[in-house]
Amino acid sequence: MGYISFASGLILIKLLLAHFFTDFIVQPKKWVDDKRIRRHGSVYLYWHCLIAGLSSYILLMNWSNWYLPLIIMVTHYLIDLWKLRRENNILYFMLDQLLHIAVILMLWCSMVFSFDAFKYWIASGFNNYKIWLVLLGIVIVVFPAQYIIMYATKKWSDSLIVIEGDTLKDAGKWIGILERLLILLFVFMNRYEAIGFLIAAKSFIRFSGTEVRTRSLTEYILIGTFISFTIAIVVGASIAYYI
Repeated sequence: MGYISFASGLILIKLLLAHFFTDFIVQPKKWVDDKRIRRHGSVYLYWHCLIAGLSSYILLMNWSNWYLPLIIMVTHYLIDLWKLRRENNILYFMLDQLLHIAVILMLWCSMVFSFDAFKYWIASGFNNYKIWLVLLGIVIVVFPAQYIIMYATKKWSDSLIVIEGDTLKDAGKWIGILERLLILLFVFMNRYEAIGFLIAAKSFIRFSGTEVRTRSLTEYILIGTFISFTIAIVVGASIAYYI
């Protein structure tokens, strides 16, 4: 896949910066609460969308290109209005941000690529085996790895009576997913010392609590942790060899 020029990349950076500036820096909680209550009747919704367009216009400093901030304002309004009618949770928060970023990417592509160049850029990405290898690694350490760990530790988990107590639901699963993704990133960056730091940090946090753990439960958690780390390292190293 061809490289993006410095000037083209700078345009994308400015558009993303304008978006994050609008959504997370200049928007106080008062505005968010009022928008959620009044929805399209909230004056802050219109102020927010106006800031989204103006910040993009000012950062780009392309004064003749007035239609781009206008599109950003309109799409920002429609996406935010859609989100305000949905439940306030992480899923719709992520979808909201992805929609905003998708609009920015489409506008950016329309500015820096001709249609033929855009088709070539997309086709190059789809035919780049390195990208597919990385995606394969991510999928493996997120999904199949969970089942490998579950089946590998099943004979011990069946013999343990684990009292949940104050533990968070599915916290262990998400900790495992995040740690494997971090290890994958460290392996791709050839920073194996960071993996050692991650192991030490997790061990300290996990076993420095005041609760009394049985030896069998501690050993069970350690086995699962090391299986998780091993899968991520092996997958990462195997993929890194080819990219």
